[in-house]
Amino acid sequence: MASVSKRGKTWEIRYRVKDAMGQITQKRVGGFKTKEEAWAKAGQIEQAAQMNVEQPKSDLTVGMLLERWFSEYAAQSVEQTTLARYNMNIDRLSHFPIYNEPVKNLTKARYGQMFNYMQSCGGQNGKPLKTSTVKVYFDVLRNSTSWAASENIIPLNPLAGYKIKKIKQDSYKEPDYLDPNDIQDVLSACKGKRIYTPILLAIYGGLRAEECCGLKWKSINFSRNTLIIIEAKTRDVYGRKIDKGPKSPMSKRTISMPQFVMDYLNQLPRESEFVCVSRKREPYSINSLTNTLKRIEEQINEKRKCTNQPPIPPASFHDLRHTHAAMLIKLNIQPKIISERLGHSSIAITMDTYGYLMTGLQEDVANKLNTFC
Repeated sequence: MASVSKRGKTWEIRYRVKDAMGQITQKRVGGFKTKEEAWAKAGQIEQAAQMNVEQPKSDLTVGMLLERWFSEYAAQSVEQTTLARYNMNIDRLSHFPIYNEPVKNLTKARYGQMFNYMQSCGGQNGKPLKTSTVKVYFDVLRNSTSWAASENIIPLNPLAGYKIKKIKQDSYKEPDYLDPNDIQDVLSACKGKRIYTPILLAIYGGLRAEECCGLKWKSINFSRNTLIIIEAKTRDVYGRKIDKGPKSPMSKRTISMPQFVMDYLNQLPRESEFVCVSRKREPYSINSLTNTLKRIEEQINEKRKCTNQPPIPPASFHDLRHTHAAMLIKLNIQPKIISERLGHSSIAITMDTYGYLMTGLQEDVANKLNTFC
């Protein structure tokens, strides 16, 4: 018989279960906002017990459960881009010990140990993972265990009501961006190459990689010097290139571009309906953009090494977008305009990401106010 009691500001359920060895243990499930919600779940637990829900087989591991959830539920219910992301995160979870542990032995406490491990030293070379990254893995695990409980594969979702606690990191990593010398070296190194087009769009338009890949000629207005961002291109779980909408509603936007960028675009041959295409006349993929930029950086650093210049900082393609934001801030462009240009869902995201670059503008404001004295 399950019981319901209040614990702090939420309600919890207590009930007893018999494991495969015949031992009876007491379990708790908390986090319910109302008493009615807790009793509703308690009723489900008792109903499952009356139906004699089969205990998970001893050989059913977390990895096996994830694969089953992926094929039987996710593959039938979510968009291809989401499915590809799930597939990638399941692959990354396979590197953690819990992936091979039997489902029947796992408790909320055990999951908690794994999430704490991820946040403390679960990254490459023992580095901590960001809380946001851990939450992504948590969502996949919680979705799979919730589905398994609803399908009576497991008697109860052990992650119901569980919350990832944010661990304070020793240092905050600010977004990387290129300085003017770096920008000129990158553009010079890829001048005359096909990669020049998406790099130019990212630096001077702030386009995301998938937006560069999905940009079509019909979305360019040469009379108004604007780009209309309404499409993006990425890959599905099978590696096939697919069209999708931008990241968020605010990502659908019109961007005014410098004249020299428009002049460059206007002289390009129309080899495809897409603007940024490879030698095969196919739209670039995000991976090919990333890998090509990495090779260009290596070439630049080889030349700089010969002249005793410091190397260019390692930059991902997304860092070119950060570079665009940094350029706008140094030009004293209003944060609202920057947010609209980048297609952020809110100005708060812009301020949280690039606010550290705006601290130097305070002195500029003070100096300008002096003119009113």
